[in-house]
Amino acid sequence: MAMLKEVQEVRVGGRTRRVYVRPFAWGLKNPSHMEWTPDGRLLVSEHTAGTVRDITKGGDASEAKPFWIDDAAGRGFFYLAVGSLGQIFRINPDELPEKITYSELVAHPNALVAWGLHRLGGMRFHPSSGLLFAVQPEMGEVIAVDPAQPGNYHFQPPVVRGLRMPTCVSFSQDSEKMYVCSSADGVVWEVEGFLT
Repeated sequence: MAMLKEVQEVRVGGRTRRVYVRPFAWGLKNPSHMEWTPDGRLLVSEHTAGTVRDITKGGDASEAKPFWIDDAAGRGFFYLAVGSLGQIFRINPDELPEKITYSELVAHPNALVAWGLHRLGGMRFHPSSGLLFAVQPEMGEVIAVDPAQPGNYHFQPPVVRGLRMPTCVSFSQDSEKMYVCSSADGVVWEVEGFLT
């Protein structure tokens, strides 16, 4: 398991705050996505193992019994990360044609919400803040994007740094904790203090 600075000082908007990071679940094989079930279980998919494990209680997940769930929840719109270009788009399927080119998407009004990012991985909305949290695997960071304020995020500081290849992000049911998958070391990190 990688050693990560447990308490990180992060400067945002001229203000310094403390972020607390610690392992929550480990022993996973390339964790790549997390979801909460309606009955309150936190599930994580293991990309290379082709399994889904229940990590609700945290700890060593290598012996946890595999679990499977079909996540087909529909939404009126979705966010698309063009990971290699460091851009995030808001897509409303009702407003766009079935087939669209990249240049048409960029030109579509209000579609581009963030640019200037590094390669992107998974992302997730924080339920109460309205911010979109996205992982930047190669940078080892999680960044917060405000879709209501489209802009260049190249110089925005991350909310967490020092992770090894983070691939996905999720939140606790009370929205106070963030969970981040780290595919390089098979750990799901628990993060507190990330909201301003």
